[in-house]
Amino acid sequence: MLQRRYLSHGSMKVRKIWLVSFRKRGVRRKMELKYKKRKLTESIRVLYEPANKTVKEIYKEQRCSGLFNIGYQFILLPDGTLEEGIPFYFFVDFRFAHVNDSVYVLAVGCKDKESMTQAQKHTLDNLGLMKKLPIISSED
Repeated sequence: MLQRRYLSHGSMKVRKIWLVSFRKRGVRRKMELKYKKRKLTESIRVLYEPANKTVKEIYKEQRCSGLFNIGYQFILLPDGTLEEGIPFYFFVDFRFAHVNDSVYVLAVGCKDKESMTQAQKHTLDNLGLMKKLPIISSED
């Protein structure tokens, strides 16, 4: 249901439009987000986050910046754990350069390729072998 409201600012009227969820018998249904699927995947790109953050903290930051979900396919934690963000074949954050042909991994707790832990390097190599894609660092 589309709801229109008019707010008056001095002599002009400003129209604002909100999407309101439907109510049926007192139950509120949530709107589902649909992602556009990527047809071609050429590489895995690694971005670095120097602060040691949890997935929940990264999610909150992304929501505060205006995104609906985490803007990465995978989040690589310092202990080598690989957390899934959005599904593999979906587009990531629109602000990245190679959104159309790449998968993005956020490596947490390191500022560059050399400062990654051995567990992170091992997990990243396994991901590249499993998906059969080259790994490109954001530094390159």
